[in-house]
Amino acid sequence: DVLLLEGAGNYTVAHLVNGRKKVFSKTLKVYEEVFASSGFIRIHRNTVVNPSFIIAFNKLESSFVLKSLDEVTISRRRLRELRLYLKEQKFPIVD
Repeated sequence: DVLLLEGAGNYTVAHLVNGRKKVFSKTLKVYEEVFASSGFIRIHRNTVVNPSFIIAFNKLESSFVLKSLDEVTISRRRLRELRLYLKEQKFPIVD
């Protein structure tokens, strides 16, 4: 199970539920398209998140809290779009 995908130049690092990481030799854009059918959402130019593992939205930090208790920052450019998504999905909001 993949928590999130992180772009690193021409490579993509997949952060797994068990805490391990796997590196792939394709760009984040390629994997974003592959995982789009699974509902993954882009939250930053170098981060794509699996919404199944989001437990809350931290309003003060503009970030998502994941089940692993990691926080991933949302870019200002994508914040408005993601707030609408949050309202539709009824995610808890932490101040």
